[in-house]
Amino acid sequence: MYITLPIYTGLFPSLILVIIGIMTYKNINTLQINRQRQLLQKQLTSMMLMQIPILLFTILPYIAFTEYTLLTTTMIKSQDKKNIENLFANIFPLIFYITFACPFFVFFASSKSFRQEAKMFFFMSIIHQ
Repeated sequence: MYITLPIYTGLFPSLILVIIGIMTYKNINTLQINRQRQLLQKQLTSMMLMQIPILLFTILPYIAFTEYTLLTTTMIKSQDKKNIENLFANIFPLIFYITFACPFFVFFASSKSFRQEAKMFFFMSIIHQ
């Protein structure tokens, strides 16, 4: 638990993000049209630069608190300390869930083409209902 939790919740998502980012960047470099490639590289860079800090600030506190909890389970704690830990035990998982909701908002905020596609998708889904 001490090792697997940080790997599964922190290392794997970050590693997958880096690998997919590198593969996408290499794929963009194969485009023949120089202007189109520059536009896509700019959008990709802005998306990644916005998403990486969000991931760090949402995953790291959860991992740190979970590790702290696991390491201090055998310690005798005062009621005040238990109450504070309980508060953090409720806050940090909520912050951690932001990790999975934020890519849509990051892409929507940083990419004009993504905004256009999302608007079209929502518009078409409303029409077909």
